[in-house]
Amino acid sequence: MYIDSTEDVCSENKEPSGEWIENPYPHLDHSLVSFPAKHMILVTINREEFMNCLPVEATIELGALWKWYDAEPQL
Repeated sequence: MYIDSTEDVCSENKEPSGEWIENPYPHLDHSLVSFPAKHMILVTINREEFMNCLPVEATIELGALWKWYDAEPQL
């Protein structure tokens, strides 16, 4: 995985990706999450081999991510 030093990326999400995030985001197999700046989240679909087509599991993952996002007071 490529990590740009200007971004705060948490691929394994064992810990929150920034000191300002209160809870780690849910595990994602089909997307990447980064925090380019405080109070911002960038979600990238990571399925190039399938032209970014999402299976049902990915939509469930993203649903859990949006619920986490809504509950995270710093985002």
